[in-house]
Order: sequence, then C-alpha cells, then structure tokens
Amino acid sequence: RDTKVTGMARTSEHIKDVLARYMPHPKRFHQQWNKQTGAEELYCWKPVPPSKRFVSLGVVCTTTPEDPPVESIRCVPRAWVKPVTDEVTQIWNDSGSGGRAGAIWRTNAEGMMAAAQRHTPPNETFYTLRTDEFFINPLDDQSAADIERESKAKFELVTVVDPGFGFCTEFTKVWDSTKSGADTESSVWRPRLPEGAVFFGDLATTGHGPPVAGSE
Repeated sequence: RDTKVTGMARTSEHIKDVLARYMPHPKRFHQQWNKQTGAEELYCWKPVPPSKRFVSLGVVCTTTPEDPPVESIRCVPRAWVKPVTDEVTQIWNDSGSGGRAGAIWRTNAEGMMAAAQRHTPPNETFYTLRTDEFFINPLDDQSAADIERESKAKFELVTVVDPGFGFCTEFTKVWDSTKSGADTESSVWRPRLPEGAVFFGDLATTGHGPPVAGSE
C-alpha cells in the first residue's frame, strides 16, 4: 500500500504564501458515496478545486453527513500532475451488506482512495504527481510550476525552498467496516501529519490494519 506523497515535508519562511498560491483549499465538496450500515456510517467527499488550474488527488471521509470543512484538504496545480493510466484497484466493496451498492478504490501511486456508487471502476479521471520535487517560481502569478528536475537553475533566485513530498508513517483510523454485513473487511485512515505538512486525502486498506508506508 503506497502511502507516499501525503504532504509538504517542511516549513519555510513563506510557506503560507506558497500554500495559498500553489495548494489552495477546494471551494466545496461533492459526496461520492455513503454507507449507513455498520458500527459507523461512512461518507466520502471529493474536493471541488477552486479553478481548472488545480486538481484534487484524493478524498476526505467522515462518519457524519455534514460536509467536511474546506480547510481540511488542499488541491495541487494541474501542471504538477499527470492522468493515471493504470487501472484503479478495488480495495473493498459492500457485497453482502444490502442497501445501495458501493466500493472503495485505490486510484494512484500516492495511495489515494475514491468511492463509487457501484462495484465497477469509477468513470472519472484520476491524477498522480509527476515527481516528488517541484521548483516554484514565486513571481509566477499563474501558479505554474516547472516540474523538471534539470530546470532547477532557472529558479536560482527563489527564496522558498522545500524538499517536496514524502512518506507518512503514522495514521489515525477514520472508519472501518465492523458490523457492516459486508463479505470482506476494510478501513479508512488519515495521515498524522508533522508540523508544516498538508493533507491531500485519506487512504483505505483491506482489513482493519493501518497503511504501511512505502509498501505496495
């Protein structure tokens, strides 16, 4: 289960400006699916980016029907990502539990999840980061970023220097399928981010154990 790329790894003098420009909060959420049977209810929310220049990598999960706060997650520039071309992997479905059919999927190399109101793969485009490091031009008002490692020389005067993205090793359980009646078990986890890091989405596992950083 690859849990890579769950947040910015370090703070910097201008981190608030960098986050506001390059990793804004969504403008709202769209509920992908919910499961209201079991020990706890599950609601899966897809962020709606603030403009077409940004995309969301993952989703936020809750155990209540209220929308999560938009401040709970961040989007990334479209220039930083590429469409996922591999087939998404089903982590769990609710077969055996009755009610509205649904399933949870792993969607990209970062281990992000999505939910769908059926047991067939979601019919949407998912994104994955082009690389682990990004060199940001703070004078670029269009929020474009040069994502080529060899282009670092172009940004010699940049004062914001962050090492990029990395693994998260600690998680808090958001939900599990206990008493759902489903034929298999699953759980949803949220990264415990260090100070200065940002959140891009929850992760799902088969069974009730947490994700393992860096494993497939």
